[in-house]
Parts: sequence; structure tokens; C-alpha cells
Amino acid sequence: MQPVGTALDKTLQEPAENLRQLELERLDAMLTAIWPQALNGYLGAIDRVLKIIERRSKLLGLENAGQDNEVQTVAWAPLTAEQEARIRERINLRRPALLE
Repeated sequence: MQPVGTALDKTLQEPAENLRQLELERLDAMLTAIWPQALNGYLGAIDRVLKIIERRSKLLGLENAGQDNEVQTVAWAPLTAEQEARIRERINLRRPALLE
């Protein structure tokens, strides 16, 4: 009886993983499309980016990471120097000159 259950689990697991990957790709496409607007300070776009990130975290099982004492590894690519410079430049361009 055990081999049948294992085979059934694998049969169900594969389509679920395929669907999860498809959903992640869709969310990545949405994030890519709206990211420049968020970096330019559009509050609606920033809000949407945060919702997309939250949804990705749920799909990846990260919303409860660390709560069950399991060690979780998450890959995160740091910003390149060019990306950081562009972000800093945009922030400075949007900052009002209140003290001048």
C-alpha cells in the first residue's frame, strides 16, 4: 500500500510544482513591468510591488520562514554598484530642497 501512496504523492506534486513555477514567472513579469515606476516614487506602483513580493513569498513558503525552527536558505542577489547609483540618484532627484 505504501508504494501506491508514494506514487500518488509524486503524481500530484509534479503538477503543483509546475503551477507554482508558472505563477512565479507571471509574478516576475509583473514585477519587472512595474519596477521602474516604483523606483520613480509612484506610490501606487510601490504598493503593487510590495503586494507582488508578498505573493511570491507565500508561493515560496517564506511567509512563515523561521517560525518552525527550520533553517531556511534564501538566495538574494545584491545590487550592483550601477543599480545602487541609479537608485540613489532617483531618491536625490525626488527629495525636496527644504533646507535651501
